[in-house]
Amino acid sequence: MDRGSKSSGTSSSSGLRRGPKVKTTLAPPGDFIALGSKQRAVAAPLSDSTEPKPIIRKSVAGTKRDGLASGTAPGASLSKRSKLSSSHSFTPLGKGSESERSLHETLAVEVDSLDFVDDVLDCLDSGNDERVEGLLCGAVKHLRANRTRPDSVLFLALLYLAKLRPLVFSSEVVIDAFCSLLKRDVSYSYKSKGNVLVQTLSCSLLMAAFKDEESWPEAFIKVYMEDALGDRSWVDNEECKAFVDNILTAFNTKAPPKSSLLLQPGDTLKSYDTPSGSPSHAEDDKSADTSESAHRANTADLNNLPVLSRYHFLQDSVESLVLDIVKEQLTRRQSMDAISRNVLKLLLATCGVGEVRLLASQRLEMWLQNPKLMRPAQDLLMSVCLNCNQHNQTDVEVISHLIRIRLKTKPLINHYMLCFRELLNQHQDNLNTILKHTIYNELSTARNPNNMGLLAVIFQHFPDVAAKLLAQVFQDLLMNRDDYLRALRVLFREIVRALRHEINFPVFCQGLMVERKDSAYRDLEPALKERFLVSVVELVTLCVMLAVTPAVRESAQSRGDRRDVEALRNYQQQVALIQRDAIYWMYTTLPKMFKLGQNEYIHSLHKLLFMEQGESSHNKDNWPPEGERSLILRIASDVPLLEDTLIWILLMGLSKDLPLNAPDALELADHLVKRAAALGAETTDVLRVGRQEVIDMIFNLCAYRHPENITLPAGYTAPSLAISAMYWKAWGMLLILTAFNAQTFGQTAWEDYPMLRCFMENVMTSQYTYPPPSAVTKDNIDELRGQESQIAHLEKQHILEFESHLAAASTGAAISESNSLLLSQLMMMEPAGPARKPPKEVFEQLQKLNKLLHIGQMLCRSRKPDFLLQIIQQQGTSRSMPWLVELVQASESSLEVLPVQCLCEFLLHDITEEGEEGEEAKTEKLHKEKKQLKHRQLLGRLQTLLRDPNGNMETVQQVLSYFLKRLTSGQASVRQQAIKGLSVVLASPKEHQPEEDEDSDTEVAMDTEEDDDVTRKWLLQQLPSIALFDEVKQMVAETLRQACQVETEPSAISAYLQFLSSYMPAADMSRLAALVLDVGQLIIDRPTVMNFILPSESCRFDGADKTLAAILEIFTTYIMQARMPSKEIYSWSESQDQILLQWGSGEAATLHILVVQAMIIALTFGRPKGESCYQTLLDIWFTPDGSVPSAFLVDTSEEALLFPDWLKLRMIRANVDRLVDAALKDLEPAKLVLFVQSFGIPVPSMNKLLAALDDCLLHKHTGMDDAVLDRTYMAQLVKVQWLRGVSTGRSFYGWLSDSNADDVEMNPEEEKPVEKEGGALASVGPVKEKKEKEEEPFTVGSVRGAVARVFASELSGSEQQKQLRPLQRALAAEMRPSAATCSIAEELCTVMSGMLEGSTGAGFLASLHARTGASIPLFSVLCRIQKKSVSSVLTTFLEKIHLESKGIDSALSRFLETVMPAATSRAAGVQLSTKEGISQALAVISRASSGHELALKTIMDSCMDSTTGSSTIRSLVETLLSSPDTPMSGLLVDWLARLNPEIISLHSDVQIKLLFSGKAEADGDDEDHGSSLSQPYLLALLIHQGRYETLRRCISLLCDSPGVDDNVSPTAVLDFLSACVQIPKLWQGRDKKIPKRYKEENVLALSLMQLLSVVDFILREAEKTAEDSLNKRLSLLLRCCLGNKSLLQGVVKHLAKIIKLQKNKWQSAQRLLMLVYINAPSIRSYSETRGVLSTDPSCGADAPMQLDAVTHSMLTALARTDSAAEMTTANIKCRKMAACHPLLLLRQLPFIAACLKGRTQLNFAEFAQRRHLVLFISVLGMLELLQPALFRADTVHVHEVLESFFDLLQNYALDHGDRELVDIVRRFSQLLHQYMTLHPQQAKTCLQKHTELLQSLASLHTELSTLRSLVAGVSMSGEETAAISVMLSRPPSPWSASQMQPLKMKLSQLDSTTGKPTSSNVVAYPKSRNMFVMHLREALVAE
Repeated sequence: MDRGSKSSGTSSSSGLRRGPKVKTTLAPPGDFIALGSKQRAVAAPLSDSTEPKPIIRKSVAGTKRDGLASGTAPGASLSKRSKLSSSHSFTPLGKGSESERSLHETLAVEVDSLDFVDDVLDCLDSGNDERVEGLLCGAVKHLRANRTRPDSVLFLALLYLAKLRPLVFSSEVVIDAFCSLLKRDVSYSYKSKGNVLVQTLSCSLLMAAFKDEESWPEAFIKVYMEDALGDRSWVDNEECKAFVDNILTAFNTKAPPKSSLLLQPGDTLKSYDTPSGSPSHAEDDKSADTSESAHRANTADLNNLPVLSRYHFLQDSVESLVLDIVKEQLTRRQSMDAISRNVLKLLLATCGVGEVRLLASQRLEMWLQNPKLMRPAQDLLMSVCLNCNQHNQTDVEVISHLIRIRLKTKPLINHYMLCFRELLNQHQDNLNTILKHTIYNELSTARNPNNMGLLAVIFQHFPDVAAKLLAQVFQDLLMNRDDYLRALRVLFREIVRALRHEINFPVFCQGLMVERKDSAYRDLEPALKERFLVSVVELVTLCVMLAVTPAVRESAQSRGDRRDVEALRNYQQQVALIQRDAIYWMYTTLPKMFKLGQNEYIHSLHKLLFMEQGESSHNKDNWPPEGERSLILRIASDVPLLEDTLIWILLMGLSKDLPLNAPDALELADHLVKRAAALGAETTDVLRVGRQEVIDMIFNLCAYRHPENITLPAGYTAPSLAISAMYWKAWGMLLILTAFNAQTFGQTAWEDYPMLRCFMENVMTSQYTYPPPSAVTKDNIDELRGQESQIAHLEKQHILEFESHLAAASTGAAISESNSLLLSQLMMMEPAGPARKPPKEVFEQLQKLNKLLHIGQMLCRSRKPDFLLQIIQQQGTSRSMPWLVELVQASESSLEVLPVQCLCEFLLHDITEEGEEGEEAKTEKLHKEKKQLKHRQLLGRLQTLLRDPNGNMETVQQVLSYFLKRLTSGQASVRQQAIKGLSVVLASPKEHQPEEDEDSDTEVAMDTEEDDDVTRKWLLQQLPSIALFDEVKQMVAETLRQACQVETEPSAISAYLQFLSSYMPAADMSRLAALVLDVGQLIIDRPTVMNFILPSESCRFDGADKTLAAILEIFTTYIMQARMPSKEIYSWSESQDQILLQWGSGEAATLHILVVQAMIIALTFGRPKGESCYQTLLDIWFTPDGSVPSAFLVDTSEEALLFPDWLKLRMIRANVDRLVDAALKDLEPAKLVLFVQSFGIPVPSMNKLLAALDDCLLHKHTGMDDAVLDRTYMAQLVKVQWLRGVSTGRSFYGWLSDSNADDVEMNPEEEKPVEKEGGALASVGPVKEKKEKEEEPFTVGSVRGAVARVFASELSGSEQQKQLRPLQRALAAEMRPSAATCSIAEELCTVMSGMLEGSTGAGFLASLHARTGASIPLFSVLCRIQKKSVSSVLTTFLEKIHLESKGIDSALSRFLETVMPAATSRAAGVQLSTKEGISQALAVISRASSGHELALKTIMDSCMDSTTGSSTIRSLVETLLSSPDTPMSGLLVDWLARLNPEIISLHSDVQIKLLFSGKAEADGDDEDHGSSLSQPYLLALLIHQGRYETLRRCISLLCDSPGVDDNVSPTAVLDFLSACVQIPKLWQGRDKKIPKRYKEENVLALSLMQLLSVVDFILREAEKTAEDSLNKRLSLLLRCCLGNKSLLQGVVKHLAKIIKLQKNKWQSAQRLLMLVYINAPSIRSYSETRGVLSTDPSCGADAPMQLDAVTHSMLTALARTDSAAEMTTANIKCRKMAACHPLLLLRQLPFIAACLKGRTQLNFAEFAQRRHLVLFISVLGMLELLQPALFRADTVHVHEVLESFFDLLQNYALDHGDRELVDIVRRFSQLLHQYMTLHPQQAKTCLQKHTELLQSLASLHTELSTLRSLVAGVSMSGEETAAISVMLSRPPSPWSASQMQPLKMKLSQLDSTTGKPTSSNVVAYPKSRNMFVMHLREALVAE
């Protein structure tokens, strides 16, 4: 063997550096098979290094070697062994063993172990290589002679030499010598493996010598195979692992991972453990340890070397050698039992050789079924699969053999599948081969039952690839001459069922539809090709139906539920993909493969799309079954339509090469589109199309194409015509596509295709007419109809002309309308042209289509683009749109998707219907409620849009604009409808709810005013409160300006003006000018309305002053901004309406003349009430000095007339002096006379007018003559004015009547008293004056006169009402919520009270009761005012009038008894500071017949105002304590709660008694509810209203001293503490969802002293109450001890002290301690619990326990017999709990009994196999640990558990003698014996039922004395049982005599051992004794 010097040096140096490492052990050898080896010369080149050179030997002859061999002593023994070895040559390899051995034996030199290293090194230094070989051979000879006890010195010397000079071992002779050590020494017995230390040494030496060599000798392989087939003494040894791994590289075997091997090498013994069968049992410990440690260190270094390929150049010879040996072994051992495990191990290691894999695969099935070879055979199967990585013919055959293996047991099948999973990963072609062979095997007669499982493994790991390959296999089978379609259908169903539908059906179908171009398909006959294609279609349809899983079927059957439609959606997408691929296959691939006829092509197409009849799907094998057929076909057909599918179908119709014409293609596409659309578009895209080329394709299919053989005339272009039926069908298809793809098609369809737009509007509005509603107006209806007629006429002409040319080219016939064939079938095809009128049938089809698919709703839901909004905008807000109502009703759950205009229209429609329904009879109640619900939903949606602060401004504007635009309508009903809509939309939800009507006795005018307030509320209050008001207020203002010009409702105009005043655009001058102009036009053009809403003498409008103030503010703001410094900066204009105003201060402004006049008119109404800009505006126009601004025309610069005559007259009629003076300034006499004759001029103005006339007489007497035409009339008019009170005009009257001087001297002032007293002229002057007085505001001073006139004078009924009306108005004003005072009502009560107390009191009282028409309304208003204000004056008077009315039978008395409060004013003066005062207050209240609350309020108000609150509280508490349950105690409690909300904050000493007194306990009340029924209410007030400091102080008062007053109720205290933990305020702000790791907080944080007080309270309550209150209070106690062990220990100590002292409450304390223990078992470790903790299991049995869930889970895990590991763990835990806390486990006795029930009905083998026996043994162990507390538990539950064991013994113990059953009988009898001893009567009751069973067991197990005594005790009487229980108190020994005898013998042998033991005994006896003692201890512990 060749080795270089470099490697030698490296090896040597590396050997010197390595040190010892950790010790490893070797596996014991296996069966012995003697093998020989061939001799092979190893050569190495010379090395230039100083290392010794390898010895090269080509010949084995030499005299020196012979001589050396003959002189060695050990040679004789070796020769003997050689003879022995030659007699045991089992294999061909052993033929040359004698000559081989003699070679190195003849060279052997006797060696001295001490001088061995020195001799070898000396020989090496001297170059004596032969001596070196001899020494090494001598060492080998010495090691062979002492295998069992190798010389440690020689051992270490060889190791040292291997490290120092490793190349000395590379000689051929040395290699052969050490290889001989690796062979089995036949001197040992066959079953003995001997000591392998020498063999591991040889491996280490050879590894050290050849670690750097790339090519190793073949001898290593021979010795490996010999040992591998033999006892495997060093092959499986861990110390030789590195050497063996390098040898294994010769086989190129891919080793299985250790985790997958069933037979692990570590299962055997280690290398240095001496087996029991070895020749010697004693070794030299010291030498062995030395050798072992040195060898471990050397081996550790060698095991770290890398594993390299050592036989790369000897592959052929190695494979030949291995194959010969394997074949020889397999052929020699024919029987199944003759094959050893080592042979299989060798096959496992050599599986890298293909022939070996093939041989192994042929026999694996037989080996796997052999129980002895099962594990190595499984490993061999794994190795064979892992090494099939070349995919050559050999591997294919191996796979074929593996697939045919039949296995039956579940573990083998699982391992088989695991191996195939690895086989699939070894080569990419393995999958195809395995799949194909599996399918073929499944279709064969000898099918393997594991095929389906194998397919499941394949598809699980390679789903997509496997599906594609399976399709290829199916294709190959379909091309077979035999028809495999039926078989493949059945097979595919089985595959799908086995895979549980986990198969990629689209990929499988793609594989089926792959184009076949191979010769196998090309050479097929046409009939076979046609059958192949039809079969592919059949399989594709079968795939679609097989994809219907149970989940899909369930989802499809429960579509209404919509709980789980994900499975159905996934299926639909799969089928859509399959159909897309199938259509593409039909369009592209199928025409290339075969030419089908039209019928066959269409049939296949319909079949793929499930458009054929149902019979075609099950005619082959009657699948699907009849019961599921219709459902599966429906599911398979209801699938989405993909865009590609639709396009390819359309392309089929357009293609001339395919047998599908255009009509059929369009019909097919139409059917698919409608079918997909019927699925709906709620959750998935069922009809998603994005390419607009689809539109052109559809219309191309509709086009009419004339025959190609007809030639049209030159120059003639045929018109673009379409077949009518197809054309309208195309529009229907496009309508559906647009509805489902609004975002992609919507805008294009709406803008570019008018016909499609028409259809869209038809379905959206449900109005199937032409033209559509949005396009029709009154003006264009005739135009549209004429346009349609014109288009139809031109169309007719074009078609007739076209048909004439066709006829001329063919038949030559003349074509007219009568004989035309195309006229009824064709029409012009202009998709983008104007819309056409569809036939009636089209509209009917469209209506049906919309009803079925809800296309209109889908289009209405589209927001981008928003078709619905565009229709609404086109129709306008003034037109009725009833279709919107249906649309909203159809969108119950999706109001968000509709435009807000649609919702607003529905709301208006709903409001209108509500108004109509109010007038009709109340029928259809259910329908009305439904509409109201819809109304609330829609209203809530609109209110949310308006009030959302994050809302969209555009949406808010749309909502408001929709309603506001209707305010400008000319129809009052439309405006009123809009106002109602705005009032409900702008109202908040709480404001919108109806309020209850109250009875009102006020006048109608008052109600009208309130209605007006509600009407204006939406504009002035609700609209400004919306979120985005600042952004929309200008839009609102613009609309309201227009509404003011058309509105006729005065209150609405007033509200509009107030809104415009509040939110006018002051910064924008142009908008402000427009606003002012609109207001001016309103004032001037509509005086009737404005006079009604502006203040005047006759005005009754409530908001007149506010309206005038708003107008004045608008005008003032505008005029202030419009005034400029001078007129030069103004640019002159030609407008005739504009005037330039200049003031004396230099300011100027350009205004519209209407604005100026409107401002003056506004000033004529006088100053409004409240704040206003009146004075500012008045000062601007009319300065205090009387000057007015100058006016000039803008266009001509001429001076303009600022105040025309009509305006001056208006100014004169005003009660404003400045206006009158300005109007009278520079007036001509004619004007003055004219104004005097006018009506409605007030007296002051008339005074000034007549005074002006008097002045005119002095200056212009001539003009007066012309001015007055009729002096007599004028003189009478002047006298009338004097009667009105005018004082001027004397001169004018004198001038008028010079002849009547006496009249002129008449003094009107003398007549004034006559007027007041009602003189002769009262009919003229005084009447008007009286009327004016009535119109003046009613004041406090007018009350007395009004009362006197009504009740103290003789007036008629009408006169009484007339006099009473001003007073009623004044009282009604004070009754409103906005009224600040009630001065008039108080004055009225004072006046009437004085009248009752005066001399005329009786007469006044009688007048009140007589004139009930005036008195009852008056008192009704007073009662309402009193309820609002609670005035003491009103209360006093009402009580007084009520008392005075007692005994009078009148309507007023009855009214007072009914409505007036009975609480008297006497309660107002009561003081509550003393108990006497409280008694007096209660007496006052009790005397009142009604009105307790009013009296209470009066008393409490007076008490709250006083300074004696503290004393009052104490008095109240003492009163409640003295008389807790009086009828008035509830009122006292209310007083106390109002005066002291915290209940206990002021007088804690008495308040504690009130809250927690326990007098009821002393009275013997079983239920402790405190001192009174009010105590819980007071406690609740304290907890909810008290501060936390107050609560803490209260707890301290109660719990600081343990011996608290006995009068305190423990129940009240404990309830109070429990409620404190749950205070709502304490937990506010916390997370509602409690975290998983949340730790409870100690809220009360009690100290130890306080906690002990709580314990005392709990014990006291337990003693007083009959019910078990300890369980209820336990949670409170544990909550107070939360997380504090010291507190818990203090509680335990306190309870233990009570128990030990045997106090009164010791029994309750013991029970409480037990309850604490079962909830906190850790207290058992406290020393205080010793001797006081009850051992009674019934104590606390019904108490809640946190550990119940833990113990229940442990017992549940124990009862689960399917998991041995869980049972073991649970058994340990349960035994631990039974030993430490038996009471906790005794609580689960019912559950234990239930777990044991029903398990003994099986046969014993199954009973034991299912681990039920283990469960019974575990429970029995727990029962033993639970003694003696077990027998003090509930007898019923204990007996139930025992009954289960009796059933076990009855069923199994009598027939089976298993050790476990005998042990159960023994232990169970001891348990029953203990039960009989402790509780003989109870035990006898249970045992007497099973006396026969016990006797049978006793006779069967005579050695069990316990059982015999138990039988005897059961059969005795009661007295005998009691007597014998003493005898049985000590049970006999559990060990029987037969069980103790072997133990006694062993102990006696150990004790009798004498003398000096041998070396073997020294080792053996201690081991045996220790093992015996250990087993004995384990047995005792187990028992």
